[in-house]
Amino acid sequence: MNAKAPGALSLGKYEAKRLRRIEENRRMLLSLNLPTIPRRAKPAPVPKQTQRAEPVMRSGRLRQESIQARQKKRQQDIIMRLQALQLARLQQKQALQLARLQRKQKREHNRRENQREQEFQQALKKYPPTIDLPFVYPCQLKSSIEDGKQQNLLSSSLEMELDTFHSRCLGIQLLPVGKQTVVEALCPPEYTTQFSTMNNVHVWKNAITLLVSEECDVPYSRMLQCESTRVFFDWGARTQRQEISSEMVQQLRHVQKGNEELRLNDSYYASEEPSATPVLLFLQHAKGPYIYCGRIGYLGYRANTNIYY
Repeated sequence: MNAKAPGALSLGKYEAKRLRRIEENRRMLLSLNLPTIPRRAKPAPVPKQTQRAEPVMRSGRLRQESIQARQKKRQQDIIMRLQALQLARLQQKQALQLARLQRKQKREHNRRENQREQEFQQALKKYPPTIDLPFVYPCQLKSSIEDGKQQNLLSSSLEMELDTFHSRCLGIQLLPVGKQTVVEALCPPEYTTQFSTMNNVHVWKNAITLLVSEECDVPYSRMLQCESTRVFFDWGARTQRQEISSEMVQQLRHVQKGNEELRLNDSYYASEEPSATPVLLFLQHAKGPYIYCGRIGYLGYRANTNIYY
């Protein structure tokens, strides 16, 4: 026979002992005639009902509110979709308009550039430079303007582009020869002005231009006094010849001041405060074209028969 394991034998003894004690306790309770409480049988499990057999009864008001809420939500969804669609169409339309505008502007820009180049080539062929200096034509300084679209105003009401003109034309001859070229180059785009070729001084809204030519009695060597770092310019207005009016002379006396250190010893300022109006100097070359020499500041005038600046 096979021997049983010690653990299995001890477990059997313990189980037999436990059952014996349970039986003894039961007999003891029966001998005492104690009443016992019957055990209640567990009810049979009922499957969970997933759907009511009959619909839940609700009030008409709640049902109506629920219907209205659903309708309102559907309407809001429709409005939002329509707004998004309209916005997308508007953005697409604006993009198309912008693209068309850009193409139109590019075509117009190319047309103006071609027209400007044609005007430049025509002017270069018709009025070639006669001196060995950089040159510029008025058509190069502004966009081409269609015929009949330029307004004719007084120069005193026209404001020139000082900084642009100064940086572009300093030390450069203006072609073709004549004062008309200078005035045309100074006029802002879309404007023109009338002037007298006898006048050497022209008043603009924000500047005064001085056109000087070398004369037999007053050569440039007498007008210009050159030093190492500066140049003095003496100009005789000669009002007795009525080249410019006395009012113009007074206006020239109140233009933008020059450097106080450069002030002439034998000159003095007017008692009134000068303005910030600059004076643009143009010297005429012996062969005809005017050369822009920059801005000059007022250093005073000499009290003699001729008034000099």
